[in-house]
Amino acid sequence: MFRNSTEGRAAQGARSGRHITGRRWVRTAGAVGGVLCGVALGGAVSPSSSAPSAPAADQLPERVPVQSIAALSDHTGQAAAVDRAVDRLGDEVAKDAAARREAAERKRKAAAAEARKKKAAREAAARREAAEERARASRSATRAALSPHPSASASTAAPQSSGGVQAAVSFALAQVGDSYVMGGNGPDAWDCSGLTQAAFARAGISLPRTADAQASAVRSISRSEVRSGDLLFWTNNGAASGVYHVGISLGGDRYVDAANPGAGVRTADFSFSAPQLFGRP
Repeated sequence: MFRNSTEGRAAQGARSGRHITGRRWVRTAGAVGGVLCGVALGGAVSPSSSAPSAPAADQLPERVPVQSIAALSDHTGQAAAVDRAVDRLGDEVAKDAAARREAAERKRKAAAAEARKKKAAREAAARREAAEERARASRSATRAALSPHPSASASTAAPQSSGGVQAAVSFALAQVGDSYVMGGNGPDAWDCSGLTQAAFARAGISLPRTADAQASAVRSISRSEVRSGDLLFWTNNGAASGVYHVGISLGGDRYVDAANPGAGVRTADFSFSAPQLFGRP
């Protein structure tokens, strides 16, 4: 029985030891687990001292990848090429503009020279015509003087033919091609009455400045009596008070006048525009 009691206490002690050991293990495991959990939580809350930190700005690597340098070089080269192309285009545009200006200036000078040449030719032709007219008038006057019974028509025609009226015609013809300007009285721009006034001044005949005043100042004649050097008038009421334009007869149905800004000084005929009144200075 004792033996049994002793064995029973031993067995109970062994069981108690196992229980104690088990409880201690549990406490130890719990403590370790708590420590591990604390470490884990601490790591989650604050960065570990062993984790790598971002480099400071002054610790960045100084080396740039070769690919980046090559790409930057390509972009720089392309930009430079574009700049050169733009410069070349600008130079070409400037040269083209300069060439056009030079061509326009040459054309203008050529046109001006041609106009001067034509005007000189017209003036020379007018002088020849005036000289021929004077020669014809001189011959007519000589024949009239030698004729024992000169006709009335010859005696009335001689003063205008031998006088200065043809000088007025020649002067007006020499201005063909000049510009028309309202109120113009030369030397290169005229209006209608400014031209006739200046032309007859060359013939020693004074005329008023305006067309209607000139119509009132000259002797009225019929259309059938018109000859070179007579004045032709355009009127809107059939009378001198309505005269708005004047020209100089070249004989027949032709005349010279300072027409308008589009035509300038020109020669024309009655088929273009026929006058209604006629006068002789």
